[in-house]
Amino acid sequence: ALARRADVSSVVALVRAKDAAAAMARLRQACAARIIDGSADFEQWFGKVAAVPGEVGSAQFNLSDAEYERLAASVDAVVHAAAEVNMLKPASILAPTNVGGTARVLSLCLHAAIPLLFTSTILP
Repeated sequence: ALARRADVSSVVALVRAKDAAAAMARLRQACAARIIDGSADFEQWFGKVAAVPGEVGSAQFNLSDAEYERLAASVDAVVHAAAEVNMLKPASILAPTNVGGTARVLSLCLHAAIPLLFTSTILP
């Protein structure tokens, strides 16, 4: 929905993937799985999306210093929805992504002086 907005010129998505092509493919697969890739305007709004391969649970998202600085300089706000949701894994296994990832996203926002919109899954 964010990329569909006329007042949004681009959306940068941090995607767990080995490279930019794999990240874009993963985003397309996610759209297909949610059946939102068949809309008439899909290619138009999806064209606004840039995929950055990275790992939210790793320092600087596993980006080089230059890539991290470029990311910080290119975004106006962050919507943080990254999480590993698995009720079979212990919290200690999920913490690096879910807790550490949130801390790293907050660090990016502080570094870039940009706002953060945090979303979370409510487990049953």
